This record gives sequence, structure tokens and C-alpha cells, in this order.
Amino acid sequence: MSKIVASMSGFNTRGRWIQGRWRAAGRVMAVAGLALALAACGPMLKKGTPISEVEKDDQLRAQGLYVIAAGDQIEVVHLVDTDYNAVVLVKPDGKVSLPGLPMDVQASGRSTADLGREMGALYTKFAYIKRPNFSLIVRSYGSQQVFIGGEVQHPGYLEFQGGERSLMQVLMAAGGMLPTARTDEIIVVRNNVQGKRIIFSLNTDKIVSGEDLTQDMAIHPLDTVYVPRSDIAQADIWVDQHIRQLLPVPGSVSGTYAFNGTAFVP
Repeated sequence: MSKIVASMSGFNTRGRWIQGRWRAAGRVMAVAGLALALAACGPMLKKGTPISEVEKDDQLRAQGLYVIAAGDQIEVVHLVDTDYNAVVLVKPDGKVSLPGLPMDVQASGRSTADLGREMGALYTKFAYIKRPNFSLIVRSYGSQQVFIGGEVQHPGYLEFQGGERSLMQVLMAAGGMLPTARTDEIIVVRNNVQGKRIIFSLNTDKIVSGEDLTQDMAIHPLDTVYVPRSDIAQADIWVDQHIRQLLPVPGSVSGTYAFNGTAFVP
């Protein structure tokens, strides 16, 4: 019996030694994997819109160039040809139907000035108005939502009432950022006043430290704000998926031994 106990003791000792080797190897692999994952990390946004272009767009908005959205109600007032006066709703597909024109006109994602220029050309061509003289007035606004996702407490959308908000206000309204957030690169996607899709990033670290308060830019209705994961959080996920889940589950080593036809289970 003592030989059996000694044999079992030797087996358990070797099992613990193997476990130790596996754990040591696992630590080495984890460190190597973390180093590789961090080395692969970098700015999330590889090619963004220059901030100077974003600031110019904000200046145009400040001058009254509103970007039309689905659900907006627009009044078209012809100063001479009053038969073409109308109040129209921007449909879900972003288009409007106007009296005197044989086709719908794309309105969503465009400024009122841009839409007005196209309407002038269309009225000249199809309604035979030599000098179109009309104005566009946004009577009511449709969606005033801002969409926010990524590493925030409450991803989803926020309803804007009474105008735009700053980046920090939007983040606070979403419950704040998670500890895993990449705080130096918050990504914003929007349509500018020309209807062009632009994307840029802002640094909340510089806002909080007071280094650059211009980073706390205005967030407009229909903007999308995305908070990526930090490099270390991304690397931790990589290590978990590629290393931890491939390692043996820690636990005691067990086995069954036969002695004179009798089974012993340690």
C-alpha cells in the first residue's frame, strides 16, 4: 500500500510540476501576446476630415445654412408666381414633392441654399419661370437625434431639444464613458452643409486638462458619436481570445491506477 501511496504522490508532484510549467508558459505567451497586440494598436481613425474643414462647416452653419433632414416641414414661398407656394414635408426617403415640378427633389442632407439653387434651375426648365424668385423657410424640424455608441454607459440615441450640444454634454447625457474608453479619440460622423459625409476625431483628455477647449466642439442633430475601446482594453480582449481560452483549465491532476485488479482513484 505504501508503494501505491508513493506512486500516487509522485504522480501528483509531477502533475503539479506540469501545471506550473503550463502556467509559466501561459504567462510568457500572455505577455508576448499583449506586446504584439499593443504594437498593432494605434489611432482608430486612419484618414479623417481635417479639423479646419470641420470648423469651416460650423461657421457656415452659424450663418444660417441649415442641413435639411427627413421629417422637416419646409414652406416654399414664390414672391411672384404664388401658384407654386406650398408647405411640403421631407419624406423618409429624403425627397420632397413640389408643385410645378414633374419629379421629386432630393432635400435631405442638403442646405437650404443648395436646395434653393437646384429648385431655381428646375422651375426655369419645367415651369418656364424665367426668373424664379422664391424663398425656403423651415417651419418645423423632424429628427433632432444624436446617435452615440461604443464605450459609454448608455449607448443609443439622444433627443435634442432646442439646438445643438457640445461633445462633453453629449457624453454626459449618455452616462459618461466606460473605463475601457479611448478618451483621446472620440469619433464623430456627420453630413456637412454641402451634404458631404465627413468624419473626424476629438480628444476629451485635452478638454479635461484644459489644454485645448476647442476640442469640445458642437455636436449637431443626426451626428453619430462613437467612443472606441482603449488600446489596453483592445489588447486584453485579444489576449483573452487568443491565449487564455487556449490554456488548460487550472485544477488538480487526477487519474486512475490499477493494483491487483482493484481501482484506486486519487
